[in-house]
Amino acid sequence: REEGTEGQEFVRDQSLRFNVGVAIAYAKWGEVFTPRVFSGIIRYDAVESANPVTPAPTSNPTRLPTAQPLSPAPTSNPTRLPTAQPLSPAPTSNPTRLPTNGPTFLTVTPKPTASCGNNFCDSSETATTCPADCSNVILVPSVTGGLGAVGTMFSVTSTRNIVVTSLDFHASEMALQQIQVYTRLGSFEGYELVEDGWDLIFDKFISMNSRNTLTPLGGFNYGVSVAAGETRSFFVYTTVKVMYEKLESV
Repeated sequence: REEGTEGQEFVRDQSLRFNVGVAIAYAKWGEVFTPRVFSGIIRYDAVESANPVTPAPTSNPTRLPTAQPLSPAPTSNPTRLPTAQPLSPAPTSNPTRLPTNGPTFLTVTPKPTASCGNNFCDSSETATTCPADCSNVILVPSVTGGLGAVGTMFSVTSTRNIVVTSLDFHASEMALQQIQVYTRLGSFEGYELVEDGWDLIFDKFISMNSRNTLTPLGGFNYGVSVAAGETRSFFVYTTVKVMYEKLESV
């Protein structure tokens, strides 16, 4: 049997490191068993920026609408006849005879990298420039789980900007049951028994497959961003058991 300690790296790929977690038994925030490894797969996209920034609102918005429109009011005495000359500047008398070398505004689409399509998401590639390699990337922590509990917690540490989109897991039995997935920034250590600080990102009833067949969630409510160097934790809970692999403590 493999050895490990809580929070220790268990497996990694080119972008993501999966860390040893724990099992939660008897209740959602119940008893903790450690060390344990989630039995399933993690799905993610490699992205250029893990945290897109939306424009901030103004710090001092107006409290009431303006009483008058801001555009200039029309003159009270308009001219009766059109002006003799246009007000806009006249065109140049000597236009250029040749077109410019390129358009003033150019929209550039990402150029695929030379290695795109080799089933490896290189550091120069993203889900936009090479979806074949960097979109819906799969990391497999373990598929050998022989034990189960109502929940498992684990953390991942990213070496580049990614967005975790979903996961598949092994359930203990075929059933239509509720499953919930929570996440929090940083390690779960010290937060195994408290709900504070956890964000619910999935809460549905799904048809779970038998123990030897992965059950896909089909996508979180929203993608979970993990910037390069960040650690983020996940908690998978269901009323039937989620399978895991038991490790020997180091």
